[in-house]
Amino acid sequence: MPPAISVIVPFYNIEQYVSYCLDSILAQTFRDFELICVDDGSEDGTRKQLDAYAEKDSRITVIHQENQGQSAARNNALKHAAGKYVTFIDGDDAVTPEYLEVLYREAEKSGADFTYCDTVKVMHDRRGIPAVCKEHPTETIQDRIIHSQLTKKVRLPVLAGGKLFRRNFLPDTPFVPGIYFEDYLFFYTSLFRLRKVCRVKAPMYLYTQTPNSTMHSPFSVRKAKSYLFIYDQMMKLEEQLSSPEEKKLFHRKAAGQLRSILSGLYDLNREDLKEALPLIQEHFSRWHTDGELSLRDFGLKYRILLLILIRRWDKCLFALFELNAKTGGRIGNSIRRKRLRELQR
Repeated sequence: MPPAISVIVPFYNIEQYVSYCLDSILAQTFRDFELICVDDGSEDGTRKQLDAYAEKDSRITVIHQENQGQSAARNNALKHAAGKYVTFIDGDDAVTPEYLEVLYREAEKSGADFTYCDTVKVMHDRRGIPAVCKEHPTETIQDRIIHSQLTKKVRLPVLAGGKLFRRNFLPDTPFVPGIYFEDYLFFYTSLFRLRKVCRVKAPMYLYTQTPNSTMHSPFSVRKAKSYLFIYDQMMKLEEQLSSPEEKKLFHRKAAGQLRSILSGLYDLNREDLKEALPLIQEHFSRWHTDGELSLRDFGLKYRILLLILIRRWDKCLFALFELNAKTGGRIGNSIRRKRLRELQR
């Protein structure tokens, strides 16, 4: 008989977190689950630890693959998932003992596309044994979910972790391989198909903040390419909206990807900038010509840099970067602070 829940956990070179994550899953009060661990080509002791856990518990399956990234790891595991429900947990995170039991109970009761809990951030050097939450009040969200999310009447979490999905709600390959911020694109793609969501108001998912995570790593050419790809996909999603208000709000959300590029360019060294620049200019110029990118959607600090990129004024661009270097990074820091404030709203 297939399990009620498939728990999918990707791992890559995080041997110091394996026991922290897996022990929290194996301590679940709900027992009817399978645990699919994906070793994404780890080069440390991760592989050995996962295999040792699998030998002790028959519910654990370990998939070993060449390094392809978290998206490919999740997609690969999903092919083997037999559960009615699926939950994704990152290999450096943990969950409270009642996580599966409560989410499963509320998912069955509500019939939601996904049921989620609140998330608490934990510093990587302050991890402990997850404790049971005392209360688990719930809230059901339905009717015009995409409108409510865009107008901020509700704030559904973007991260895939901390959610229990109906298996038949998920496509066969929900995550785009080869990009950063795959959860962001997965979330906004899913938003168009959501009919009902259930929230459990209890912090049962422990998100570990690590210094070498994607979110905290420096801006890079790969990050720039990821932002460009996500913006392009979101422009295609925007076409599905009929309401002018929703189109405007969705476009503003998508434009955040470009603001992240503009605020990050100052962090690139000259060689990386030369590699990224032609691609960024080509996309920005095309979107501007096609009417998918308007300078009016950006504040003055962004607008100047955006105009330089669209017009391909390379001499002006490098002069601006030299000025930034001479002023101790003042220009870049100003834009980064502005972007940080936007993300915190």
